[in-house]
Amino acid sequence: MPEGEPARYTIKLMRPMAAVTEFGGSVRAKRVNLEALPADYDFGLGISAGAPDAERAGADGASGSGGAAAGGQQAGGNELPMQVRLKLALEVCKHFMESLNDDLYRSAATEGIFGVRMEATSPYGDLRGMTMGQLVFNAWRWYFEDRMQELDEEDDGALDRAYKRAHKESVGDLVRALLAGTLPGWYEGQLRRLEAEGRPSGYSHEILRRGCGAIPWDRVMHDRLAGRA
Repeated sequence: MPEGEPARYTIKLMRPMAAVTEFGGSVRAKRVNLEALPADYDFGLGISAGAPDAERAGADGASGSGGAAAGGQQAGGNELPMQVRLKLALEVCKHFMESLNDDLYRSAATEGIFGVRMEATSPYGDLRGMTMGQLVFNAWRWYFEDRMQELDEEDDGALDRAYKRAHKESVGDLVRALLAGTLPGWYEGQLRRLEAEGRPSGYSHEILRRGCGAIPWDRVMHDRLAGRA
């Protein structure tokens, strides 16, 4: 692109600038618009991409109670770099929150990361007829709506601000739990907290009745995102 025009539309790079130079013929952007992110860029989540796992061990308590310790697995030498894991976790969490808002989960490839397994049909109103994966999706929706309602009350009825804040904080909570490898325990903790505070949903109550051990988590992806595999 012409280099004489002023910079605009900054493109943030996950790779060093030298990587772009290698593919100069295919990059349709002016160099002045490219900004290579530092190794410890945190995407506004307060998580250092360069922090060792030991420094993130407390991330399981991101938003209240709950959060079991990670399984204690040792990394096998093929783990993804922290910056890549942060980027992946952020993308899937944003997509998941959008799906909750739309009440439609669109990605079977990543649904297991959040314990979801959608089916072609759902027994309307019959919680005991739902699969665990369906219950989990609906319990996630209830959790987010409860969080939004809580923030709405704090902001004196500013629903739009409450939604944006709940969305941002929820994405941050999920990313932290995924990077720490503690999402299953964190999720169970949130369900039990709502139960104890008298704000459970029928979905969360049914999940706890069956036992959280039956949630179809994608443990392989959890290990990858936590840097354990």
